Amino acid sequence: MNAFSRATRWANLGVLCSLALAGLVAPNAALAQHYPSKPIRLLIGFAPGSATDSVARILAEPLGAALGQQVVVDNKPGAASTLATSMVAKAAADGYTLTLGTNSAMATGPAGVMRNIDYDPVKDFTPIGKVATVNFMLVGNTKVPAQTLTELMAYSKRNADKVNCASGNTNGVVFCELFKQRVGANLMGVPYKSTPQALTDVIGGQVQLMFVDVPSGGPRVKAGQLQAYAVTSLKRSAVLPDVPTMGEAGVQNFPDNSGWWGLYGPAGLPAPIAAKITAALDQVLQREDVKQRLNNLGVEISPASPQELDRFLKSQLQDWRKFLKDFNIQPEN
Repeated sequence: MNAFSRATRWANLGVLCSLALAGLVAPNAALAQHYPSKPIRLLIGFAPGSATDSVARILAEPLGAALGQQVVVDNKPGAASTLATSMVAKAAADGYTLTLGTNSAMATGPAGVMRNIDYDPVKDFTPIGKVATVNFMLVGNTKVPAQTLTELMAYSKRNADKVNCASGNTNGVVFCELFKQRVGANLMGVPYKSTPQALTDVIGGQVQLMFVDVPSGGPRVKAGQLQAYAVTSLKRSAVLPDVPTMGEAGVQNFPDNSGWWGLYGPAGLPAPIAAKITAALDQVLQREDVKQRLNNLGVEISPASPQELDRFLKSQLQDWRKFLKDFNIQPEN
C-alpha cells in the first residue's frame, strides 16, 4: 500500500469516526432540545402537609414555568420516603420522573436506619442540584406536665411507661433514640408513615413527644397545639426565636443533624437533559418570591451544583454510618 492509499484510508476512517460520534451526540442533543414535551412528575415520599410536600409545591410551579411544562407533585408516602425514592430509581431515565430527595431517603435510611432498602443512593440516581436545609425541634403534647427540657427529661425518666416518642422520618427515629439514651429510660419509639399523621397523634395525646422539622411543627406551636422544648440546631430558629437550643436548654453535645433536600432523577439521565433541569432549578432558587416563601416556612435555601450534591451525599453517608455505629442505633423494621 503506497503512502497516498494509507493517507486516504486514515482520512476515510476519521470521517467514519466523526460520523459515528455525531450519531451518538445528535440524539441526546435533539432530545434535550425537545425536552420537556409533556408534564413532569415530581415524586415525593411524604404526605400532603409535610415539610417536603410544602417545599415541593413551592418549587413546582416556577420550575415548570422555567422548563415550559407543568411539574406535578405526586405524593407517595411510606417507609420514611424510601418507597417513593425506590420508584424513582426504577423509572425511565428520560427526565419525566424526578424526586425531591431527602436526608431520610438518600442518607440516614441507606446508612442503616432502615432495613431492606432496594436502591443505592449514589449509583441509582442522577444528582441535579441541592435545594435547602431545615432544622428539627422537640415538641410535646400540651398536657405533658413539664415546661422545660430539664423537667421533661426528669418526668420521662420517672414515667417511661407513659411517654412515647413519635417519628415521621429517619431523623425523628434517630433523635428519639438519642433522647432515650440521654434520659436513661426505656421510652418507646413510635414510627409513623409520615409526619402529618404523627403530629396529629401528638396533638391528640395518643403519643406524648416528637422530634419534628420546624416547618411542620412551628405553626402548631404558634397555635398553642403543641409545646416546644428545644431546637436541635446550634442556633435558634428565626421562625421560633423564643425556643432555646438543646445546649441552652441543658443538653450539651446533642447532634445537629439537619434535614435537607436535593433534586434527583434516575441514574443514566442524559447529560443535556440533566443540565437543562439544573439550570431551571438554579433560576428558581434565585427568585425572591421563592426565597421568601421558603424562609417563611423555616427553610434555608442552600443551593449546590450536581457535583457538589454528589460529594455532599457521599459525605453524609459516611458520617451517618459512623454516627449510627458510635451510638449503637439499630435499624427500624
